[in-house]
Amino acid sequence: MKNKLSALALLIVLVAMFTWKGGRLHDDKGKLYNPIAWDVFGYYLYLPATFIYDDVALENRAWLDSVYAKYKPSPYPYQHTGTETNKRVIVYPMGLSRVMRPDFFGAQL
Repeated sequence: MKNKLSALALLIVLVAMFTWKGGRLHDDKGKLYNPIAWDVFGYYLYLPATFIYDDVALENRAWLDSVYAKYKPSPYPYQHTGTETNKRVIVYPMGLSRVMRPDFFGAQL
């Protein structure tokens, strides 16, 4: 009985922590909080590029430019770079995007 209460208490605390942090849309100064910014955007970029835009080579700059304009993940696009063949390459490894994938698909639903 005691173990069940401890597990339930832990679950309640974890749900409360994630709900409080996940529900925060603005920082302390009233600025919109963007959890997918800077380096995180570099890791995340594989997901929309692959599953929404079918453009992992970032050949269509229109959608990428619109993402930067709308969400402002960083002041300049350092998360990807150009190649000699005029294509773009995401400079971050894709490992963390695999970790983000279940939440990405959940948000898309």
